[in-house]
Amino acid sequence: MGTANALLRSTAIALTCLLALGLVSCSTEHARSTPSALHYADNGLEICVPISTHPDLAVGIRVDPRGDEPITLESVEAIDVSALRVDGTWVVPADPDNRIGSANWPIADSEPWWSERRRAEGTTLEPGENHDLILHVHHTGPGDGSLRDITIAYEQHGQRRVADAHTSVRMTAATCD
Repeated sequence: MGTANALLRSTAIALTCLLALGLVSCSTEHARSTPSALHYADNGLEICVPISTHPDLAVGIRVDPRGDEPITLESVEAIDVSALRVDGTWVVPADPDNRIGSANWPIADSEPWWSERRRAEGTTLEPGENHDLILHVHHTGPGDGSLRDITIAYEQHGQRRVADAHTSVRMTAATCD
């Protein structure tokens, strides 16, 4: 009787482990196949400007929510920064066929999209709307300045995500090549 109970207990434990493994596999597969809720230009955007004419620059990054739920921007972080500083981040409505890209800083108050700006952190974006994230990038010197990438942390329906915007900026005393 003791051997039968031990065998029954072992079988029950093995089946429980298999069931748990199957659930973990399914949930991991679901997480991999769930598309990002934030649509951005993931093919890479590289901006290079001469310091002499652009020591301050506005950089626009597409941030269009996907799915059925709004997203809330939590933070924007510059990665591997040298002799540059991000002095502010805003979200502006954007024409899907005419994105901001980069522009001289300061942005003219007469720009209609700039008058509709909101601070990026804490801003909620609704699905189906088009927005650009605007960064004020300032050269701090000495020498050339660069930042390798921008990451955007956001929340959607209680889930925190981080998007790599694949955007780099270089400010140089030489010419851009």
